[in-house]
Amino acid sequence: MSKSTPAEDALARWLFHKTVPAFNANTHFYVSLHREDPGEAGAQNTNEVAYGGYARVAVVRTSSGFTIADTLVSNASEILFPTCTSGAVTATHAAIGTAATGTGLVLHYGPLSSSLPISAGQTPRFGIGSLTINDQ
Repeated sequence: MSKSTPAEDALARWLFHKTVPAFNANTHFYVSLHREDPGEAGAQNTNEVAYGGYARVAVVRTSSGFTIADTLVSNASEILFPTCTSGAVTATHAAIGTAATGTGLVLHYGPLSSSLPISAGQTPRFGIGSLTINDQ
């Protein structure tokens, strides 16, 4: 997963200007699914999937939410999206952002290793360690 341009800017301002980013107060980040690339400057709702029951998944900003090994960050527990109750969509990308709903700052985004068709009765998920970020 790559960093978005706004996230890169916020981190640079934090490191070099001591301007604490607004997302520093977040206790959780939110994983979203996308039907197309949300893009370097996209928001969390850019190309976000829509199906009956869909919601972003909160992941706590602690070692029980994310593991870090050198520059590799991954999910420490399963990320389980709500079961699809209606509609059908194919997810091609995932993102980690700052908001539970609506327009939020995308921190990292990237393509899935393979497209994920979602239809009624299916529950999209990322197994432990399968959502990875190379944070260099």
